[in-house]
Amino acid sequence: MSLSHLESFVREQERLLCGLNGKETTKHRCEQQGKDKKTSGKTHGTDTAVADVALNILCLLMKDQWSWLCTENIQKTIRLLFGTFIERWLDVGVAHLTSAPCWVIYLQVLQEAVWPGGTLPAQPQPERSTAEKEKTKEQCLNCLMQLLPELITDMLGNEKYRLSLETMLESLQDHQINKHLIYCICDLLLEFLIPESCDEAFQHSLLQSLAKDTY
Repeated sequence: MSLSHLESFVREQERLLCGLNGKETTKHRCEQQGKDKKTSGKTHGTDTAVADVALNILCLLMKDQWSWLCTENIQKTIRLLFGTFIERWLDVGVAHLTSAPCWVIYLQVLQEAVWPGGTLPAQPQPERSTAEKEKTKEQCLNCLMQLLPELITDMLGNEKYRLSLETMLESLQDHQINKHLIYCICDLLLEFLIPESCDEAFQHSLLQSLAKDTY
């Protein structure tokens, strides 16, 4: 797969995404992006803010396997040549993952996990065996292996890429850290869905309403 094919892939995903969300949503998004660019006066560096974060994380994962890729000069070259392309690729990917069809899948999986068969289980589910955990971990690793385009994984080397992903998964094996991560994500989602939830007056009013309902 060449860079031109990658560019075509991103354009095709953008086209499909625009068709999926509808013309009105796309128009509103483009207008909003235009307003943001005018008001914030973005430079090239801030235009690739998400790509910069992603590359910083990749550097942490790759420093043991590809230390030469993490040098300052190489990083500057990558960000200069491919920063905008990576930003677009991430933007398309995130937009797809947060699209309505994907949210339907997420909610269905969540519903089946919490209310299997449409009923709340009377007893907690038995703890998974070590073999089941390893199987789930392997499935997750295989999904992550397919995340990047084939050209990138071939350049990096499949074995080293797999070792880097295994390192990332190992960092998610602590139960306390995972709980904290989930709470932080829920907190961010709540703030995004209900912005007024951070207002003390709203919190006080909500507590009063809940207190009345209990009596």
